[in-house]
Amino acid sequence: MKERFLLRRVLDPTKVTEYVKWHKNVPEGLMDIYRKVGVTDLSCFLCENDLVVFMEVDREIYQQHRHELASDPIDTQWQSLMATLNEPNYNPLEYNEVFRM
Repeated sequence: MKERFLLRRVLDPTKVTEYVKWHKNVPEGLMDIYRKVGVTDLSCFLCENDLVVFMEVDREIYQQHRHELASDPIDTQWQSLMATLNEPNYNPLEYNEVFRM
């Protein structure tokens, strides 16, 4: 069964261009890792420095394997890099889907 959710972050306004640049050249293998842990769709949306990440996952696979991301060197390096682009004092929000047409 598929599950969809949104993650919201606020980027440092001075680093939006860098964020976009990195996403035009995602590290080789990163999407393979996400697919392996059950991510079936992933999109990033920007409005100025407000970032929303849409994810769709295969719930069963994702619940069983998402912990593997924490030990994967490609994802760990990517997440560390992305963290440097966030607004320093902003806590990310996760939205769960409550309705879909």
